[in-house]
This record gives sequence, C-alpha cells and structure tokens, in this order.
Amino acid sequence: MTKYPYLSRASDVSLTLVVLIGMAANSLLARGALVHHLIGPTLFTLVRLASGAVVLMLLSGGRRLARPGMNAFWLCLYAAAFSYTYLVLGAAMGALLLFFAVQWTMFLGAVRRGERPTTSHVLGGLLA
Repeated sequence: MTKYPYLSRASDVSLTLVVLIGMAANSLLARGALVHHLIGPTLFTLVRLASGAVVLMLLSGGRRLARPGMNAFWLCLYAAAFSYTYLVLGAAMGALLLFFAVQWTMFLGAVRRGERPTTSHVLGGLLA
C-alpha cells in the first residue's frame, strides 16, 4: 500500500515533471538575473531566503520546527553558496554538483537516522 493511495502512478509522474520543470526554470531565471547583473548575489540570496521563510511558515501551519537555529544556518549557507556559484560555474557543472550534494545529504541523513543501506542502495547512489 502506498503512502498516498489517492495518487495514481500517472499523477506521480505528472507531479514529478511539474517539479522538475519548475526547478529548471528557477535555475535558468536565477542564472540569467545574476549573470546579467540584474540583481547581485547578496540581494538575491536575501530575497530567496525571505520568500522561502514565508512559504515555510505557510506550509508548517504555525508548528514549531526542530532546531530552528541549525536549520537556518544550513539554509543560509546553501543559499549563499548557490547564489555565488551561479556566477562562476556553468549550468551543467552546477546541476551535477547540486545533484551530488542532494543525493549524499539524503543518503547520510538516512544512515544517521539508523537506516542501513543495502548493496543496491549504495550501487545505485554511486551509479547516479
């Protein structure tokens, strides 16, 4: 039984495509604005963090988040790194580094929570 039985396989694929297209568009728009000096990396990071904080508050419904200080620190580090990276790396290398960082963050987080990766998990991660 799936976690969300009301979602069909087709809607899973559709929603995944919408998210991927949105992420790609966000990356292209951000890169375009930064490379053409329409906005500086510092202001861009502040706008991104402020809008993300508003969305997070709306999505959390007023619930208190665990370790907000550490979460905020890591989010700021991530956002600043990406804002400045847009200026010095090409899109392909940036996407590759982002993919690597996200994959290993999820992998290490799962191990830290006590999950034990199988051989196929490790091989899949290395292959990806």
